[in-house]
Amino acid sequence: MSVCLEKDSRDLLSDLSEEYLVHCRVMLDRAPKTLKTNRYWLKCWERWCREFDIDSSRPTPLDIQMFSQRPVRQAGGGTKERSESSKRNGLFALRGFFGWLKDWKDFESDPSVKTVPVKKKSPRPNPVLFDEFFGLPFSKLDLRLQLALGLGWFTGIRRSEMAALTVGDVQGEFLVVNRSKTHDVSNFPWIQVSKYLAEDHDARGWSCSALRDRWVRQMRERVREGDPSESLIPDLTKGSHTLVEPEGEHIGYLFQDAYSYRNGLGFTPHQLRHSFGQNMANLRNKDHRPMPDQLAGLMGHRNIQTTMDYYYSALESYVDMIGVVSNG
Repeated sequence: MSVCLEKDSRDLLSDLSEEYLVHCRVMLDRAPKTLKTNRYWLKCWERWCREFDIDSSRPTPLDIQMFSQRPVRQAGGGTKERSESSKRNGLFALRGFFGWLKDWKDFESDPSVKTVPVKKKSPRPNPVLFDEFFGLPFSKLDLRLQLALGLGWFTGIRRSEMAALTVGDVQGEFLVVNRSKTHDVSNFPWIQVSKYLAEDHDARGWSCSALRDRWVRQMRERVREGDPSESLIPDLTKGSHTLVEPEGEHIGYLFQDAYSYRNGLGFTPHQLRHSFGQNMANLRNKDHRPMPDQLAGLMGHRNIQTTMDYYYSALESYVDMIGVVSNG
């Protein structure tokens, strides 16, 4: 076992935590937000161990399980049950840390492997309704928000992937997208896919082609006027057109403050991603409708089951529609 175990347990945890975060940043290429989240959970673990007199670097599996399930203290007093996502995230962070201790610091065992994982519920896609999206006053919105709305609806890329786009990534009919989950680079046929969606929406009674053509012109004007190194959707609050914000928080603020401060849209960028997936799986033209593996490639999914959820949801919508017509 490492000689640094002779240190006080609290000092040891602090030193090991910093070393682990460096490992995550350098060896695993974790995003800044992931590093910030890991630091938060390790600090919470340190306080928990201090409060209950637990050896923070050599706990039992029960100690880790109890930490992940501890109640949340409320500001006005009292406690409430911790959310499933919070339980899962805390346990996941400690599993990564103790796994690293065993693999890289020669600790004898990893107590976290004996903990019971918190099962993640598979949520159904939560798309934006057509009337809500097409009812937006697009011409009155910030140009950056208009670009983001089009990217979300017509390409389905993630918020962080939008934020990572530079002007130079718009290469003719393709977008060069750096996938945040699979860590690969894909050439997204944005002109062709957006045309397929617009034609489908027009056939359903929504005047989408005009909106799509306007968005395509805006994208091309941005490319024509901007430098290739500039962020496609810059975070102007930091006074720079070239700064690329990897987490895309400024795009989230564009949605939250669409009309005025804290007076925003009724949906998130990720819901537009759900809309894209379901709309592609629901294309009426079978020659345009992608197969699951093709849609998985377009959306940058690691797991094909995630993609299949959009087809299941589209099928359920179709069955419901047939039922309404039959009953009518």
